[in-house]
Amino acid sequence: SPPKFPCLVELGRSMNQWLQKARQAKTDYTKQTRKDLENLFRTKQELTAGLEKLRGQLAVTESSIQLVQRDSNAFHQTLNEKIESVQEQLESVYPSEPPAQLICPITLQVMQNPVVAADGHTYEREAIQMLFQHAYDKDLEPLSPKTRAPFGTCNLLPNIAIRSMALEWQESKTRQCQEGILPPSQG
Repeated sequence: SPPKFPCLVELGRSMNQWLQKARQAKTDYTKQTRKDLENLFRTKQELTAGLEKLRGQLAVTESSIQLVQRDSNAFHQTLNEKIESVQEQLESVYPSEPPAQLICPITLQVMQNPVVAADGHTYEREAIQMLFQHAYDKDLEPLSPKTRAPFGTCNLLPNIAIRSMALEWQESKTRQCQEGILPPSQG
């Protein structure tokens, strides 16, 4: 016997088909979601393992950096000590300051034209002559810059020995600068 309501039967069949498709879609969606979750979990595990590996490498790197810094500090200290030692050796062989006997007590410069005055001390000629002139301009008796005693005479004698030493010292400084032993500012 034919169904009384054929459209209802057809509607039931359509609903069954739709329900089967919906169940299949749910099953497919659930399977895909599980796969995606498994992939995410695997990715998370891989990332976690990679992160742990990087942390280990970072710890090793930090340790290596500390060792390099320690070694570098020790090297710099040793290098500075050696530089100081070489500088001391150079200073003993090539003093950067002129010997005291080459320095004029008035100008405090290396003498170019040294003379011996009546007080027995050596001065730069121009400086001692200016001292004499200054005293005479004020009608005073010139006093020795070293002893503060009056000069008995204003005679000046060339000090050839000091002049030779000063020239030798200047030439030595020039040679040292040219040879790179001293920087130009010290020559």
